[in-house]
Amino acid sequence: MMHFLLALLPSALNVPLRRMMGARIGRGARIYFGTLLAVRDVAIGEGACIGPFAVIRADSLRVGAHTQIKPLTLIKAREIQLGEYVHIAPTAVIAGDLTPTCRLEAGDHTRIFPFCWLEPGEGITLGNHVGIGGHTLIFTHGAWSDYLLGGPVSYGPVVIEDRVWLPWRVFVLANVTIGHDAIIGAGSIVTKSVPPNALAAGMPAKTISETAIRPIDAAERLRRAEHILEEYAQRGLPGARDRIAIDDPQPLGRGDVLFIVNDAFEGNERESLLERGINILDHPRGRLIVSKEERYLDDFMSFLRRYGIRVARDSATSMVQPVLDDARVSSRSAI
Repeated sequence: MMHFLLALLPSALNVPLRRMMGARIGRGARIYFGTLLAVRDVAIGEGACIGPFAVIRADSLRVGAHTQIKPLTLIKAREIQLGEYVHIAPTAVIAGDLTPTCRLEAGDHTRIFPFCWLEPGEGITLGNHVGIGGHTLIFTHGAWSDYLLGGPVSYGPVVIEDRVWLPWRVFVLANVTIGHDAIIGAGSIVTKSVPPNALAAGMPAKTISETAIRPIDAAERLRRAEHILEEYAQRGLPGARDRIAIDDPQPLGRGDVLFIVNDAFEGNERESLLERGINILDHPRGRLIVSKEERYLDDFMSFLRRYGIRVARDSATSMVQPVLDDARVSSRSAI
């Protein structure tokens, strides 16, 4: 009954009451009106948002900082563990029986798009930077015909490793592992495991290339970064080429961005840049370190997602890196 009463409260009342009841909820986290959170053990990181009108039922819920669970989402599993900057879009359904093996884990920057249906009864593990396109189906079981009359039955976990891309309308069956950096063709049915960095497609999906992503050298990375800035200057911030520099901080002033692509800045050099008020976009580490707040920073981060570049945002005065563990909300996120 208490869960239903809390669902009727605005976030400004819902969150403090849950903290009084023992939930660990970080600064700036929101649980919006109409959200039914029937969970025994709750830890939610700073800036995370759930709802409105989402339904989550679990024994244990761990939500990393800045993760968003959007409206009209249903999640039901024994254990739910979400990293930082995870995005679960509206109308996604993630539901299984509350058995000991029913578990959903999603790493940092993973995104589940609308109209997906995931069944985590035997466990679904999604790595970091995984894209699950809309209308995707992931099932950890397959059974309908009578097993005692010869019908087939299949049960087993699904593991999708780091940086895998599933475009829209992919169907992943039980006992499948998709290796890191693999890409699956839209509309495919994945019945067998896919090796890392492979391109697989079809019904059933078969490997059509063993190198979905080919490594590039420093010169090519620089060329691509220049292309991104040219596009942003045309479509985004006027004067972007004067305010964003690649690997060379010399021409920059307060509030400008050093876009680290190939060079690495460590120790005192990085600190001196922050003292000058320069923001650092560290692509290799996936972090934007904000020294001086500027209105265009969020716009630029959003623009980078057009190129598959997802970064976390840190303040220069708060550089504690988040961890997910049983404390599974970072020290900066926990109250």
